Amino acid sequence: MLKKLTVAVAVAILAIPCARAAELDLTTTGSSGDINGATFQTTNLQPTGTGVIDSFVRIQAKGTEKGYNTDGTPQFDTKAGLWTHAILLGDLTTRNVGGTEYYQFLLDINQTSADPLLTLNQLQIYTASSGNLTSFTDSGDGVAASNSNLGGSNNLVYDLDAGGDNSIKLDYSLNSGSGSGDMLALIKKSAFDAAGATGSSYVYLFSSFGNPNASNDGFEEWAALSGTSNPNPVPFGVPEPSTITLALSGFVGLGLAGLRRLRRKAASV
Repeated sequence: MLKKLTVAVAVAILAIPCARAAELDLTTTGSSGDINGATFQTTNLQPTGTGVIDSFVRIQAKGTEKGYNTDGTPQFDTKAGLWTHAILLGDLTTRNVGGTEYYQFLLDINQTSADPLLTLNQLQIYTASSGNLTSFTDSGDGVAASNSNLGGSNNLVYDLDAGGDNSIKLDYSLNSGSGSGDMLALIKKSAFDAAGATGSSYVYLFSSFGNPNASNDGFEEWAALSGTSNPNPVPFGVPEPSTITLALSGFVGLGLAGLRRLRRKAASV
């Protein structure tokens, strides 16, 4: 009887549906994939250094790191300063891909050349009526963002871990030495619409990195597309092309690799 009971329990455990988990490998140039309705792809968008893009959140810690943008007091490993701030949905623009409208977010990572891999473990996007929320409670990697709490009145738009412990493997060396972006995240406009977002809604992006491929160098930063009248939108806060040309002309003698080294040095200050 005991043996039969043991077998029955084992069968019952095996019958319990397991949460889907997947690792999207973006360590090859031109690679891409979809997770929970969002599209992620490698990019070599250049340049993305300080003063060239206005990133809206920067995160930095060794090993594992996490944070989100806000006009309030930064939490976790979020770096305070001009490059971490609230953003309005109305300041962003959409990109049409195959008839579907997406909001597009740019991720720029920093790793050592000797150990260039980095894992993105969590990506959660919310909208809220206030831009200074500071009471985020992280439910942990692999747990649905609906179990997290941003504080105040907010709505969940996207969760990388919905339905399972998903992750994205990134490779800094694909674009090393150029100060270029590393990944584009395309989030459907319909997801924002379903959350009741309007142009006056603030957008919060929470992300965490480091397991199993740990963070080991400068900050990670996110930027977004803006300029609703621009048919070829550029990252959030990017100057006009003439400004970029003037800025880059002063760095020609430094070489592309020097740009990365200078940026990492600035990040550690």
